[in-house]
Amino acid sequence: MEGRFLSKYIKNYYFLLLLFFLNIPLYVFPKTYKVGKGKEFKDLEKVFKLVQSGDKIKIYPGKYITRKMLELNNKNNIFISGIGKVEIICREVAEIILRISHCKNIRINNLSIRHKSKPDTHGCTGDVVYIFKCLGIHVENCDLAGCGYNGVYAYSSMNIFINRNYIHDNTNAGITMNSCSNVSIINNEFANNPVDLNFKETDNISKIGNNFAGKRVVYNKIIIKPGISEEKIRRIFQTLSSGDKIIVQSGKYIFTRTLRLRFRKNIEIIGRGKVEFVHEDLFSDVFIIDNCNNILIKNITMYHQKKLKHHIGCKGTVLFINKCSKMKIIQCSLNGCGAIGLYCRDSNNIELKNSRIFNNSSVGIVINSCRQVSIKNNEIYNNTQSFVIFNSTYIILENNNIRNTKFKEK
Repeated sequence: MEGRFLSKYIKNYYFLLLLFFLNIPLYVFPKTYKVGKGKEFKDLEKVFKLVQSGDKIKIYPGKYITRKMLELNNKNNIFISGIGKVEIICREVAEIILRISHCKNIRINNLSIRHKSKPDTHGCTGDVVYIFKCLGIHVENCDLAGCGYNGVYAYSSMNIFINRNYIHDNTNAGITMNSCSNVSIINNEFANNPVDLNFKETDNISKIGNNFAGKRVVYNKIIIKPGISEEKIRRIFQTLSSGDKIIVQSGKYIFTRTLRLRFRKNIEIIGRGKVEFVHEDLFSDVFIIDNCNNILIKNITMYHQKKLKHHIGCKGTVLFINKCSKMKIIQCSLNGCGAIGLYCRDSNNIELKNSRIFNNSSVGIVINSCRQVSIKNNEIYNNTQSFVIFNSTYIILENNNIRNTKFKEK
């Protein structure tokens, strides 16, 4: 008997020694933790302290009362699933219920998570699920309820998937994403949240098939700072959602290709300080806004990089607006050597105000087949021609300072 035990001990010893010398981590051999009545574990808090990368947690039907936060920190490839009806209830309204930080590839499935207090309790400051600096987090088929401050809060994370959940009765927002990228929010149901979706400095967002129950509120404030790559700026513009607001901090932003905003609505692009969009190609436009609705461009200077004598050879427009409505260009500078400072085509309800249009080699402003265009309180100077307006109606020109024009207007 003793010999057999000793032999088994020696085998295990040599096995562990082999793992050590081969530098194989223990989580290569994952463990499944079963939690519930009649199972190996009953205490969720204990299991979360024990779990390692690669492990699974299966939680069987029942109510699980927690006093402290459940946390995964610096763990990878963990799958947590509820079997049947599983309720996780935190006693403390100021406590985050489930925190996932510095993790990769974590999946949460089929859990009901909430604080013990009633949803209408004031002063609940703990989030239900909190994601911090993670990559590849999936929250699916869950019930995330108040009185949680946010049903899901994610900060500085990428590849977040929030799918097929019921998110309700949270005191701040159903979902808040702050400084995140590549976010998928699909087929969720929202109810009784003051704000269903709250985005801050987050890009590449996919929202499909969600039921907002009449309370959909989306707000995204994206900060563009000097040093950001041209491709990152393009990706931001390509993935904007309705209601988003871009704040461009003071600096010079160089583009090798035309910047485009297409098929978007309810977008604000605002410069803080001296903001310059500079295009290196004299033969293409600096900025094109196409098939958009309700767009504000404020305090942005746009021009082509090279300043040619008499602007000979510059063919690109500075700002081209095509098939848009409810456009506002406020306090902007449209500076040549652009062939045209502002070209509006097939658009309506366009407002150009308190801006400068100057140094353009062909025309300062072209209005083509537009309706209801207001051009007020602008400085329009040093253009070969100030205006060309044709096939357009309800054009208002008021209090503009027009000077140093080579040819008379048509």
